[in-house]
Amino acid sequence: MIVVTIAMEVIRRFVLSYSSIWGEEIARYAFIYLAWIGAAAAVKDRAHIRIDVLMHYLSNRSRTVLYLLGDLLTMVLALVALYWSMH
Repeated sequence: MIVVTIAMEVIRRFVLSYSSIWGEEIARYAFIYLAWIGAAAAVKDRAHIRIDVLMHYLSNRSRTVLYLLGDLLTMVLALVALYWSMH
């Protein structure tokens, strides 16, 4: 959808000398949506980049506590992003 919308805008702008007011905005919002969906999938699969040097030396209980702390901090960050996206 993003590629088609931008391609349409390029053709309109350079061939027809006309550009719509919604094309760039649709592509921008679709890209933001795609980034948030990708981030949510990475959180679900624990696929984000992380430095886990210390994890090998910790017990299972300590590792679980650190994972929970990381999840809590991620939730706080998501709530801050949600708050500021509403304003």
